[in-house]
Amino acid sequence: MTPDDLYKKSIDMILENQHPSGGYVASPTFPTYNYCWFRDGAYIAHAMDLAGELESADQFHDWAANNILRRQEQLDQVCCLVDEGREIPEELHLHTRYTLDGNEGNMEWENFQLDGLGTWLWSLGEHLKCREIPLPADRVKLSDAMADKVSRWKKAAALVISYLKRIWALPCYDLWEENRNGIHIYTLSSIYGGLKSGGQFLEVSTGEVCEKIKDRILKRGVVEGHLSKFEGSSLVDGSLIGVSIPYGVFELDEPLMRATAVKIEEDLLRAGGVHRYRGDTYYGGGIWILLRGWLALYQLEMGDRNAAEEALLWMCGQADSEGHLPEQVSDDLLDSEMLQGWIDKWGDSASPLLWSHAVYIWLYNKLKFN
Repeated sequence: MTPDDLYKKSIDMILENQHPSGGYVASPTFPTYNYCWFRDGAYIAHAMDLAGELESADQFHDWAANNILRRQEQLDQVCCLVDEGREIPEELHLHTRYTLDGNEGNMEWENFQLDGLGTWLWSLGEHLKCREIPLPADRVKLSDAMADKVSRWKKAAALVISYLKRIWALPCYDLWEENRNGIHIYTLSSIYGGLKSGGQFLEVSTGEVCEKIKDRILKRGVVEGHLSKFEGSSLVDGSLIGVSIPYGVFELDEPLMRATAVKIEEDLLRAGGVHRYRGDTYYGGGIWILLRGWLALYQLEMGDRNAAEEALLWMCGQADSEGHLPEQVSDDLLDSEMLQGWIDKWGDSASPLLWSHAVYIWLYNKLKFN
């Protein structure tokens, strides 16, 4: 399958796996991932924007906003508890993923993750740009249907901003659903990016909180000149590219960001792909498709087009005969003894993973059309 063919296949696959509610299933063939995550969905919606499938992205943002609005009382309760200085029961926090029809689901999951909400706010802001809806949206004439959508998006975004402004510094699971008691640099960055974007959308002040987040990252999230996986850790994580792309906490060429990218390449770039972090044991700690694409986006923006093109070809080469990109491949396992245990528990690693296809679309689009 050529890169062009996989690009078209990726778009079709995402559209085919979007529920009528607007939610994107994380993986249609991996039962454990038969949910829609705010994080995965937001990145997938951004890929659909880049591919020109704006109605698909509309529908996802409807799904996200509807699930937030139906839990307004829950979010208001959390905000009140914070304002009163009281402890927040974990079950009150907004979940990181729901069933495609918006329910909680019956599978136990590490649901207290804040990065997905920040990513949704960022993705929504990018979607409005693709829709050519200037900010603030109430200063332009919209069709009745679009005005109704924007109104619901604004109400949901306001709830999320209020929530995140209060609890951004709480320990929570990271984007990999691990390390419950950590303060994760990627998570802080996603909140920063989301609050910055959401503040523009709603014309509300988020700058002070964003500065506090950036200051915390600089004071507690840097080790030996590079960003760390979480506060108190010396590890680097492949997701830390997100600090710059897309969240913009630091510019691409800032020394701290350059050093972080170099550390990711040195520690995690193996056999063509990128590991999540040293010591990863999930499905043996393989190399992740989406992380290679993410690093390539940074390399491309820094002027290394050859590296980005090589990454695209490598990603394309990981697709099976049906054009499915997996979550990870086992060409370079960090802990091979852990692979079989996960297979026994959940079956083979997820394939296709729509997030992998979304990053492929993102990278392909940047290489071909920008």
